[in-house]
Amino acid sequence: MFPVMQSASRINGVLFLIMMTGMVVYSLPQLWRFATTEKDAASLFLSGELSRKFEKAYDGEFFVRQAAIEAWSNLSYWAFEEGHSGVMIGKEGWLFTNQEYLFPQDLDAAVERELRAVREAAEALRQKGKRLVLLPVPMKVDVYSDYSRHVLTPKTEALHGAFLEALTRNGIEFADVRPAFLAQRHQTPLYLKRDTHWTPQGARLAAQTLAARFPDIVGSTVFTSETIGKSEFKGDLTNYIKVSEWMAPELLATELVDQYQTIAASATEDEAALFGETAVEVALVGSSYTKMDEWNLAGFVKEAIRSDLITVAVEAKGPIAAMEEFFAAGLPEDNDLKTIIWEFPVRSLLSQENSYASWRATVDQLL
Repeated sequence: MFPVMQSASRINGVLFLIMMTGMVVYSLPQLWRFATTEKDAASLFLSGELSRKFEKAYDGEFFVRQAAIEAWSNLSYWAFEEGHSGVMIGKEGWLFTNQEYLFPQDLDAAVERELRAVREAAEALRQKGKRLVLLPVPMKVDVYSDYSRHVLTPKTEALHGAFLEALTRNGIEFADVRPAFLAQRHQTPLYLKRDTHWTPQGARLAAQTLAARFPDIVGSTVFTSETIGKSEFKGDLTNYIKVSEWMAPELLATELVDQYQTIAASATEDEAALFGETAVEVALVGSSYTKMDEWNLAGFVKEAIRSDLITVAVEAKGPIAAMEEFFAAGLPEDNDLKTIIWEFPVRSLLSQENSYASWRATVDQLL
């Protein structure tokens, strides 16, 4: 018995030495590359950050890292049909952001914080003689809940209604597109299956609902939107799918998105807008649902309200940051502007980030 254990110990020792030697040989070039390219080594060493930065760089380049992540993801998907942190795998190739499933414990406080910013923006614009109209974007999992593998809490559906009720109590106008989305969700795709955003069809339906709700902002300039082709689009939620492509190709596939362009029907009107000869009375402020050209929201709003627009939008920062940019650009001082349409994703109410402090600082500085 003891000789066998001694033999096993010798073998384990030899294997350990071979492994450690291999790791040293592999690590030396990594260390040399880091040492010759890092320009702030002295300051990082004094602050205690040098080893942490090297560890991060080493971990990112570790030769078995990607293979290990992929293997673990395959096992997790095979056993539990789960993806990487950040995504919820639905049915029939649908993916949802986990943000729409994670309700903060202080939900009422989070909603009130966002609502406070909306109230203050509305009041600030009112003082400048301008009208604020919100365009709340329903959560994807709320519209396509039948494709979710996970049972939704009553809070999911209630959140949209609670937000609209709060807007009503505070006298803030809005266009509720959720009923139209629920009615047409199976007639035309309103959200991409593997992205957090709506499709051009969803953006167009939202614009049409907005114009129907507020006919008084509809002008007389005719705009037309037409398809100019299709493009392959890789959804942002596929970034959280680390499984091998052969294991779940439907979760990693690109999607075809119709491309649109919106132009003024009259060449005279188009030229007048180009040279600034026509006063623009409407502004569209929004998040990536507005910013990204793939959805053509600004074009569809022009078409629906028959008016040109000033557009201010940001990507990956949320609706509050977009309104900050609108104020920072001095646009509330534009005497021609009468109506501000604010595209506002309802899922931003669930954000764990507190954007109110930055917003408050902007308002205090500019008003």
